[in-house]
Amino acid sequence: MLKILVSRASVLFFLLGSSAALTAALTSALAQEQLVDLSGLTCKEAADRIKAAEEKPTLVQTGPDTYTDVYRGRSFCPFGTMPFPQDIKTSDNERCHIGFNCQP
Repeated sequence: MLKILVSRASVLFFLLGSSAALTAALTSALAQEQLVDLSGLTCKEAADRIKAAEEKPTLVQTGPDTYTDVYRGRSFCPFGTMPFPQDIKTSDNERCHIGFNCQP
């Protein structure tokens, strides 16, 4: 079973189940949202990429089949969500802080 960790997609998986067709359709839709793989960048380059998105979240690849929305600051989290630090592995840092993931 493919696990995708995206706040917008989590509700769909919960409501509709995780069938193969749904997974394929959702993965395709997520790919069109400009999925960003920051692992090849330096920590500063990755953080700058998130900051450039201003108030919008950046869809970041966190593993082979996992993704998450990352906001540049905690104040940009949608109402009713809590900010959690989001660290990723970059080319020069095992735990690079790039922004915040907002969870209900």
